[in-house]
Amino acid sequence: MAEFINSMKDFLFGDYKVYFFFAVLGSVIALIQLVLSFFIGGGDFDVDVDGDGDIAFGEHTDSGFGDFHFISFRSIVAFFAFFGWGGVISYEHGIAALGAFFIALGCGLAMMLFTAAALYLMMKMQHSGNILPADYIGCRGSVYLTIPGGRSEIGKVTAIVKGTSQEIVVVADERIERGASVKIMETVGSNRFLVEKS
Repeated sequence: MAEFINSMKDFLFGDYKVYFFFAVLGSVIALIQLVLSFFIGGGDFDVDVDGDGDIAFGEHTDSGFGDFHFISFRSIVAFFAFFGWGGVISYEHGIAALGAFFIALGCGLAMMLFTAAALYLMMKMQHSGNILPADYIGCRGSVYLTIPGGRSEIGKVTAIVKGTSQEIVVVADERIERGASVKIMETVGSNRFLVEKS
């Protein structure tokens, strides 16, 4: 046990190379996210704690601070990147190992909070058109993620609502393949809609 504790101390406090590892890993993943956001919009690359596995702007109306997610894939990547760089810079300036660790931890947590806040503000801007669930009813859209059928299995539709393209989570009573045209019939729960082929 003592040997394990000493090895963990060496890992965290002994050499700044571990910080450099986290810095490079986080920075590379963040760069990949940035590149992907230019090609596929970036919305499907985030992992939230709401169970759906992504941030899809337009899925639900603005519910205030309830839309704020501190833990997402992007914020975790930001934490590791800035935790790493904070540790590297601290070591380079001759700060003691324990102090460097807490500085790195502070940098990581601060950037994690900043990233979460930035995503929250982007979601607020997406919802700034005040689109209510009722506004979706009767609108038409195109399936871009196949709807398996059955109200427990979700798919996704891109619909035009109030002149803007919105991505929404949907269910259907029958299987509807990707690319099919659908009509939004009613709300199912707080952020899902029932659709049928049109």
